[in-house]
Amino acid sequence: MKISVIAFSLTGLSLAEKLEDGLSGHNEVDVYVKSIHADNSIKESLNQWAEARFQDSDALIFVCSCGIAVRAIAPFVRSKKTDPAVIAVDELGLNAIALLSGHLGGANELAADVARIAGGRAVITTATDIHGKYAPDVFAKKNGLVISDFTQAKKYAALQIQNREDEMDMWVSPFCEEPGKDGREYLWLIPKWAYVGIGCRRNTDESTINDVFEEALKACSTGRLDPRSIRICASVTLKADEKGLLDFCKNRGLDIEFFTPEELEAVPGEYTESDFVRETVGVGSVCERSAMAAALRSGAVEASQPEPCFTLRKFARDGVTIAIVIKEEELKYE
Repeated sequence: MKISVIAFSLTGLSLAEKLEDGLSGHNEVDVYVKSIHADNSIKESLNQWAEARFQDSDALIFVCSCGIAVRAIAPFVRSKKTDPAVIAVDELGLNAIALLSGHLGGANELAADVARIAGGRAVITTATDIHGKYAPDVFAKKNGLVISDFTQAKKYAALQIQNREDEMDMWVSPFCEEPGKDGREYLWLIPKWAYVGIGCRRNTDESTINDVFEEALKACSTGRLDPRSIRICASVTLKADEKGLLDFCKNRGLDIEFFTPEELEAVPGEYTESDFVRETVGVGSVCERSAMAAALRSGAVEASQPEPCFTLRKFARDGVTIAIVIKEEELKYE
């Protein structure tokens, strides 16, 4: 996490430097000061500083009153999905207040860390926290899940506070099948459990790859795969300069990694092999072996969860081949 800390007095700067020492273990921490009494005072206005930090930081800590912090960030607050965590802590470190992005941004946890380092107390105002409930957005963040509908997440949290959780289901799945067939409301959380292997003829354009990809999502054995569930795409190194493939991944916001033919050949399991592909690429299967290789490289499979498995074997059209592997991960409930 990249954290930017700003102080407005020498006393505040002393606390900011203390926070830098205490938070630097697992974070990148930058300290700024804006004061006529400090030789290294920033020259830009506070609003300019806040605008820049909203773009390049995961969290902002203001060592000052809440009023100063709120006025500084007000023009740049957009969405709980994207806004950084914002903390205001007084210059004596008595109160560390989570102002913005308490759950998804991690402000509540950061406020607790600031309070511990400063010797003060954390001030948390989110309803689920003060009622001792495990908020759905916290659950989603800890498990790397995508919240499909923030309105439903808010409703689920409200029912938790009222001890009415049994009125709404929480559903975790990478597939788009309709869960609420009995008429019950649900909150759908999407895990990034999917690994996509892609092969294509030389100079295949992005549009063709995208069209085949959309068809492949619908062809999965367990129902249509939601593209937000994709952790990474993979292919053979021979395709590392394939413009259509690279443009497809870039415009879809998907990362891609490449494996050598030797690495793909070493992937255990049985695959749909092609002599032509072997002669051309150096390995008999690109899409299936790439998908499985990416899933296996992502980490060891825990004993409590199933092995990676195909939800889509080789799907081919217009010179494009796609395979999809699902690797479930154990969910954390703490």
